[in-house]
Amino acid sequence: MNSDLVSRVLYQSAACIVVNKLKGEAVEGAKKGMTDLPRLLSTMLGEKAELAEAVNRLDVPVTGCALFALDKKSLAVRLPWKNSTGPFWKSRSLSCLKAESLFTG
Repeated sequence: MNSDLVSRVLYQSAACIVVNKLKGEAVEGAKKGMTDLPRLLSTMLGEKAELAEAVNRLDVPVTGCALFALDKKSLAVRLPWKNSTGPFWKSRSLSCLKAESLFTG
């Protein structure tokens, strides 16, 4: 297990995980020579996660909080949201964080 990656986990539930992404790590589409963060998370979590798919996107040279869904149900959730122009569907970021309460009762 990658102890550095474990120490960078900011939040984890059955539905999602938030990791402090470092410069140079790819949250999706890692090319040769790049650190593949979803693969590292899948290895770290093993059977605890159905998948580790990025919910929000951060460019490779950027650091910050990266949110990953850990199952298909959490990745697919959309929540209704209203603003001054009317209802719309909020991004997966909010949906994934709410998924735990929606599906775990």
